[in-house]
Amino acid sequence: MKNLIYFTFIVLFFTTCKKENNKESDTLNGLNITGFKVTNSSNELVNLNLTSGKLSTSNVNRFILGSTIYDTKNQALGYVDCNSIYVLRSIATNEIIKTIPLPGLVSLLVSDPVENTIIGLYYPNDSCYIVKIDVATGKILANNYSNLKNPVGSCSYVYRQKEKDYLLMGIDSNIMYLNPNTGKINKMLKIDHFIMGYIFDEENNRMIGLNYNSKTLKNNLITIDLETGNTLSIAELKESYDHIGCMYGYDKETNSFIMINYPQNKLLFIDINSGELNKTYQLDFGITGVNFWRK
Repeated sequence: MKNLIYFTFIVLFFTTCKKENNKESDTLNGLNITGFKVTNSSNELVNLNLTSGKLSTSNVNRFILGSTIYDTKNQALGYVDCNSIYVLRSIATNEIIKTIPLPGLVSLLVSDPVENTIIGLYYPNDSCYIVKIDVATGKILANNYSNLKNPVGSCSYVYRQKEKDYLLMGIDSNIMYLNPNTGKINKMLKIDHFIMGYIFDEENNRMIGLNYNSKTLKNNLITIDLETGNTLSIAELKESYDHIGCMYGYDKETNSFIMINYPQNKLLFIDINSGELNKTYQLDFGITGVNFWRK
């Protein structure tokens, strides 16, 4: 995977943390975190409701980094296992809803909930291909070579459903807008900041990500307009947080960027406008491949 560059070290840790009283969990209004609890002997798919504290778990096979998505239609977690199989598993019942054979180890996976399709990259013989698959039928709708201009970051990919754009960020801070049906780059926009990993605010058509300032030695939250590439806001984080890379979320109701503190294993909700800590939530376990969602 010569075109796939990791912006930041992914820490997979295996110890549980001391439980704290989550005094502000009642303000999270049904927010869930779904992902994989990794131990030395097995993986568990876990879903935790941050308001009620209800936890569900099920044993699963190993999975590919960057392949987990939340399926809104089925209220399920989709992921690619190490046998190049897309697995869709119900969060409520832990049952496997569907399995789909893939042409390779697909990563940087996104979904189109309207079309009920999944889109991602894989690298046969060091070539980059974009594949698009119908989840209902398992049929491959598109499978095209893509001549990516630059290596892309493993934490920096989103899908804009309305525009049908698959967005990847190169390590040169260019956003590439790809057509998932052809694999061609529709346009590229150069942004002013090197962003380590970002999340997508679909309602406002913006991306929000972390940028390290070498002068202040602090992280900034950078908000970018995805239509123009212009910087909308910069908020310096009020404190320095050691965190796990490539595991971020966006909470619309609190306008917060979510990250996971390490090694405390605590969810941090950072206000996007001010950079201040809105709230925290202490997890009892290590988690990776995370998705945040509400019904």
